[in-house]
Amino acid sequence: MAHAEEQNGKQHLVVTNITNSSSTVAIPPADVQYLGVTFSHEGSFIYITRKENNGPGILYRLALPGNDLVQIKSGVDSPITLSPNGERFAFVRHNEDTTEYSLMVSTIDGSNEQTIGSRKDGDMLSLYGAAWSPDGNNIAFVRNVQGKNQIFVMNNDGSRLKQVTNNSSNNERPAWSPDGSKLVFQTDRDGNFEIAVMSVDGELVQLTDDPADDIDPDWSPDGSKIAFSSNRAGMQHIYVANVDGTSLTQITNANAADTEPAWSRDGRRIAFVRAIDGNTEIYVVNVDGSKEARLTFDPGNELSPNWSPDGRIFFTSNRDGKRELYVMNGDGGAVTRFTTTAAIAPVWSRDGSRIAFTSPSAEMISTYHPLEIFLVDPDGGNVRMVTKHPSSIFVPSWSADGNSIAFAEDRMGAASNIFQVDLTGSNLKRLTAGPKIDTQPAFSPDGSKMAFQSNRDGNYEIYVINLH
Repeated sequence: MAHAEEQNGKQHLVVTNITNSSSTVAIPPADVQYLGVTFSHEGSFIYITRKENNGPGILYRLALPGNDLVQIKSGVDSPITLSPNGERFAFVRHNEDTTEYSLMVSTIDGSNEQTIGSRKDGDMLSLYGAAWSPDGNNIAFVRNVQGKNQIFVMNNDGSRLKQVTNNSSNNERPAWSPDGSKLVFQTDRDGNFEIAVMSVDGELVQLTDDPADDIDPDWSPDGSKIAFSSNRAGMQHIYVANVDGTSLTQITNANAADTEPAWSRDGRRIAFVRAIDGNTEIYVVNVDGSKEARLTFDPGNELSPNWSPDGRIFFTSNRDGKRELYVMNGDGGAVTRFTTTAAIAPVWSRDGSRIAFTSPSAEMISTYHPLEIFLVDPDGGNVRMVTKHPSSIFVPSWSADGNSIAFAEDRMGAASNIFQVDLTGSNLKRLTAGPKIDTQPAFSPDGSKMAFQSNRDGNYEIYVINLH
């Protein structure tokens, strides 16, 4: 253990061997203020942060046992937190001239310093209680927002910021669960400080809870129900439930896998994809399960149906050799090819003024051509790329007001989180931060919630998150 003791008006740092309480190392006294002590993961070093003669904080390393301090770096104004692999550490630097607090990351020898966030005093960023996720990819930390401490999560390079708590309470000292899916923290929301556990995404509700895989959520136009696909009956079929998970109804029951449900704009029918005859086709069915009808008959694979405001259905097909967007009438007639640039996953904006889809970037980003989000006018003109990311992007979803698009960003197949971006490609916002695969975002019609599928509990379930 390590602690500061005051002797003769000065602080001493005392390190005690807990297996032999008589074995202690006292760091020589100085005119100092100790800010914190952090043990290395293997326990052979301690990292000491202290202020000397009212100067900036200085980080030292002490090998155990011993009393020789090795200075690592200056400008460290908080205890450090070590990354899980022990190769980097995070800390806060306070610039008294500008009253700015900066969250920094450095390699363990004090080099390769990087600023990953800064705030003025009035909106202070604090590392006291910050924590690295178990995989080292994210950092949870506390920021004062309008007088209350709130918990945020971001990537370890400072990108992809997400606010996890958003209430009139102080929420502090976050710590990650071993699987990286939850945060435990202290909060005074009940009048005194208590311990709380929350999904890393914040106010998250698990809509379904079944050993089967529940996927592909889509909101009804009035926002009262969610359609999704589940294999709880042995094969993937289409189900409809109230937004609180009640009144679950299975509406397809063929000896085939049914996925990707999509509500018509009048809320009366659902289009979906069925795997049949060795490929996939587009079907429609009434919401009560009646009048099921097959719309496409082609050797190619038809996927991702989405209704236009005027009752047509856009879909993806490789019937002409590569995946492109097609459009047909609501009864399957008048099939027309819409794009010629290798496009998938078409989604109409709610006002019918634009269509979003994904397509490979025309330019190489990083080392390949990732899938990016594009917009196109209803007549097929004015195609423009919205995003520009080195990771491929999937399943775009329009916000309720039509001013932004949510999407899932894949990280080499190991994890996926959901983000939101303006139509200009700016103001990127992180919506989920879980450690597994979050995908298939779908906004509620009033814009207050988002449904998505995630395997964070071992299999795919439907979740609903409140949006602030």
